[in-house]
Amino acid sequence: MLPPDASESALRSYFRKHRVAEISELFRLLGTGSRMSVFRRLKAIGYRSSFNYAGRYYTLADVPQFDQWGLWFHRDAGFSCAGTLKATVVKLVEGSAAGMTPKDLLALLKLPVANALYNTLHALHHEARIERQELGGYHLYVSADRQRANKQLMERRQAIGQEPSSTVPMSDIRCQLS
Repeated sequence: MLPPDASESALRSYFRKHRVAEISELFRLLGTGSRMSVFRRLKAIGYRSSFNYAGRYYTLADVPQFDQWGLWFHRDAGFSCAGTLKATVVKLVEGSAAGMTPKDLLALLKLPVANALYNTLHALHHEARIERQELGGYHLYVSADRQRANKQLMERRQAIGQEPSSTVPMSDIRCQLS
C-alpha cells in the first residue's frame, strides 16, 4: 500500500487523466486489496460515488462540473451533488418548479434500469420524503411540504394548460460542497 502522501498524489494524477474509476482500478493504483484502505485514502482528499450502477464508480469531489440540476455524467456514470440516488431524486423533486414525473426523472438521470427509479420513488413516497399526485393520468412527484407541493401542482397545471408538449419549467439547483 502506498503511504498517504504518495496515495494522494497518485489518486489526483489518476483522476486528472481518467476522471472516473472503479474500485478494482483503485486497488491496483494504491497497491492494496482492502476496500477500507482505498476509502480511507479517498476520504482524506474528498470523493464522490456514482448515484447509478449501485455506486460502482468513483471520482474526486473537485472533478465533476455539475449542471443546473446538480448532475454530472462521465460516459454512463452519473454523479450528483446530492450523493445517492434517493438524495438526488429528493433534491430534484424539491428543486423543480413544477414537480417531476418519472419520465422527467428518467430523462435527467439517464438510469440504465428504470426499475431503480421506480423503486426509489416508491420508497421515498412511503418514507414521506416526497408526495405523489395523480395529474392527467400520470403520477407527479412533488415536495413533501404541502405549501411547496401546491405551488408545484399549480405550475404544472399551468404548463400543461398552455401547451401539453412544452417543457415544464424547472428551477436551478445549486450544488454546494460540504
